[in-house]
Amino acid sequence: MKYKFVIGANYGDEGKGLCCDELTKKEVKEGRKVLNVLFNGGPQRAHTVSSYFYGDHIFHHFGSGTLSGADTYFHEEFIVNPMIFVDEFNELMNIGVKPKVFIHSNCRFITPFDMMANQIIELGYSKNDKHGTCGQGIWNTICRYDDPESIKYSFLEFCRMDPDEKYSYLRDIKYYYESKVLKDIPAEYIGPWNSDSLLFHYIMDTNTMYSRLTLVHEEYIESGYQTIIYEAGQGLAIDFDADPIFATPSYTGSKRAIQVLKHKGVKDEDIEVYYVTRTYFTRHGAGPLPTEVSSVKIIDKTINFDSRGIGQAGMTINNAIIKQKVPTNFVLGSRLCRPASRPA
Repeated sequence: MKYKFVIGANYGDEGKGLCCDELTKKEVKEGRKVLNVLFNGGPQRAHTVSSYFYGDHIFHHFGSGTLSGADTYFHEEFIVNPMIFVDEFNELMNIGVKPKVFIHSNCRFITPFDMMANQIIELGYSKNDKHGTCGQGIWNTICRYDDPESIKYSFLEFCRMDPDEKYSYLRDIKYYYESKVLKDIPAEYIGPWNSDSLLFHYIMDTNTMYSRLTLVHEEYIESGYQTIIYEAGQGLAIDFDADPIFATPSYTGSKRAIQVLKHKGVKDEDIEVYYVTRTYFTRHGAGPLPTEVSSVKIIDKTINFDSRGIGQAGMTINNAIIKQKVPTNFVLGSRLCRPASRPA
């Protein structure tokens, strides 16, 4: 069995999805079955792939090798979002692709309250400092799971609750944010924050996602595959160890995953690491960006600045300003620069 890692060498937006898709095509063409492992972050990633047969697709919740025949595995460190999963699953089905997906039993999951709290904090309605985020709830979900006083379940544990238990747990999360995190709920969020309909539809999405998963014990998921491709979200320059202030709250490199593989007895010659980069950098949100430019025209046929976006969800370019759009129209700026040197 061969293991391949696709790692972003910059701040993100390097083209990890394209690289992952090309590796999958090669492996499938040579008769090997591919498992695409999402091993960090969550569906805030947006990896664009262009396919002759299926057109363009931006991958958030599925491996970027999906259009070329790879199956997807949500690693223990990947955080799932049932709402985004269901939307993307339906998008893929509509173009004739039925993804096969596995999940680790310990996967954490994002709720509407994590997402709304994440966005409210960035607007300044918090008892804590804002972090600098895409507003999709990743950071707040991690903090909530790490809080010893919060009640938490894995996604599979939640799915196996009865309906009353699910409603109760979601309301506990709502109260958690009201009592410990948020100092106020802005007017535009009061409706969805108190909506029973939102809870109902969220629970329906969790049920749908659960029904689309292939449930296999972690020990046996890799059996039947000849190639395992680990696809990172974000880039090395914002790894949790690289930047203690403006980091993404995950480990974006291959080091920790390779340590696990070595512990399992995988040999060096069976591991390959691909570092993906571009001749310019982009960075979302807060944090330093050396040699940043305020206006530039880029002509790059390997990336698209149109409606299908690049690197992050719904990103477009307009008057040389890149902006990121996330659910509920929460917008965070992205900056562009020419590289002065390779990032650490």
